[in-house]
Amino acid sequence: MQHNEFQRVYFSHIPDYLERLEHMSSIGMAFTILKSGVTMVCAGLIPLFPNTSEAWMLRDERVERYPIALSKGALVFFDEVGPALDLTRVQLLVNAQNIAAVRWAKWLKFKNEGRLRAYGPDDTDYYMFARLY
Repeated sequence: MQHNEFQRVYFSHIPDYLERLEHMSSIGMAFTILKSGVTMVCAGLIPLFPNTSEAWMLRDERVERYPIALSKGALVFFDEVGPALDLTRVQLLVNAQNIAAVRWAKWLKFKNEGRLRAYGPDDTDYYMFARLY
């Protein structure tokens, strides 16, 4: 995958990041989206409590060529996953400097619950977003 600047931070600051992703995909729901055999998105939900999960996503930069398909698919996923899994909350973390990801989280009906100071592996701030069902 071709990672963006925000995703590259994880790989440069967390030596076992691929193993962590593998672990996350094994403990919750996970899926991969391919386009012509190329991995475009890996994403999933990690169960935190019986009614709460945390969403994660790793994407290829080339997915930006398909913003409507990705966004509509993600919106349908988040509209349906809460009721389907009997969740009351799905949360996700977004780097505060990643303006496009912040806008996308809001478009997906997530609400910003606050800023986590020096949260990231490079001490950057993150926002906690949540969607309640």
